[in-house]
Amino acid sequence: MSKAARLIAWYKGVALFCFNIFVVILLLNVIFGLQRWSTQILGLTPNDPITESLGERVYAAYPGMSQEQVRALLKETWSRTLGYQSFTPFRERAHAGSYVNVHEAGFRIIPGAGVQGPWPLPTSGQQYTIFLLGGSTTFGYGVADDQTIAKHLQAALNAPGSLSSKLNKPVRVYNFATGFYYSSQERILLQQLLLQGHTPDRVVFIDGLNEFAADNLVDHAWGAPTKELMDSVNRPAMFHFGKWFAQTPLGRAAGRAIKTPKVVNPNEPQPLTPQQQAKRTWDRYIINTRLSAALCAGLKIDCTFVWQPVPQFAYELKNHLFAENLSSGFVGIEDGYALSQTQAARASEGIDRLDLAALQQGVNENLYVDRVHYTGAMNKRIAQRIAEHLSSAAGGAR
Repeated sequence: MSKAARLIAWYKGVALFCFNIFVVILLLNVIFGLQRWSTQILGLTPNDPITESLGERVYAAYPGMSQEQVRALLKETWSRTLGYQSFTPFRERAHAGSYVNVHEAGFRIIPGAGVQGPWPLPTSGQQYTIFLLGGSTTFGYGVADDQTIAKHLQAALNAPGSLSSKLNKPVRVYNFATGFYYSSQERILLQQLLLQGHTPDRVVFIDGLNEFAADNLVDHAWGAPTKELMDSVNRPAMFHFGKWFAQTPLGRAAGRAIKTPKVVNPNEPQPLTPQQQAKRTWDRYIINTRLSAALCAGLKIDCTFVWQPVPQFAYELKNHLFAENLSSGFVGIEDGYALSQTQAARASEGIDRLDLAALQQGVNENLYVDRVHYTGAMNKRIAQRIAEHLSSAAGGAR
């Protein structure tokens, strides 16, 4: 065989080998991709973390709803993905569904003909506009549109003898709450809305739970991809190929099978104790509320800061259907809530605050649809207390 013939034969062999490797990788990606498609899209397994982790117990939190309705509600709640938004750096995407509906502007819609206020906001004087800011509990994860705090709050504020009667105009609530948000992000979101020309009469902030998840969830889990993106700008091409491969079905399957050992950084600071974390979290919350209050005062906007109830404080856990691992992911929350009860009065400084931490004390019923998200009945309790506060002289409009 001539040298040229041997070279051609070698080339054919290498080409055939590479082609077969390509076909194998392609087939494996198709197989793993079809597996994900069949389980999630075809609904062969639940497409929400609540049903997957809590099982059939979850149905007991929804009296009056069939199992099919509960599964549909939870799938619609948790299958949605967050969208990008500058600075915060994410928001609730626009969504149209049977149970969850989100406007393109980012607020969850209150159902009913003519119930949700118009957008863009009408000219001054036609309505009393309230922006509601908070996390997933305020948004209403796990409940339908007609069971959210915003829905119940608007209904209560427009009842006879309430704020609407005193102002002689309708009250319209816009639920801009977003999953995972805490006080820092809410402050930034309010600034963005104001810069876009959307000025409410009042802003109601509902916080507490996510304050204790911010350091280990929002700042790390959401900040890490941005840091990684910026750090990867000057990385070699193989690095980007590896990142791309890790996102393929085969790469994801390999990632689940291969456990990467944790690299210990000797220069990494020691983690804070729960007590230290609680103090730092509370101080950050107070500073954020002061900044938001100063912003509102400068623009003659009323604002109210609600410290929300959480299952880890002042609640009989025997009534909680999902009481296990309540503090997982919420560092220092028990100490933080205890601290809030001793320092809340000193922190007011003329700021309108409503402490609802003990709202569930003495209530002998389940108030949660999962570990931390409220039932519709609990949302109504919270909304009623906020409405009473806003309708009183202490919390009234300017």
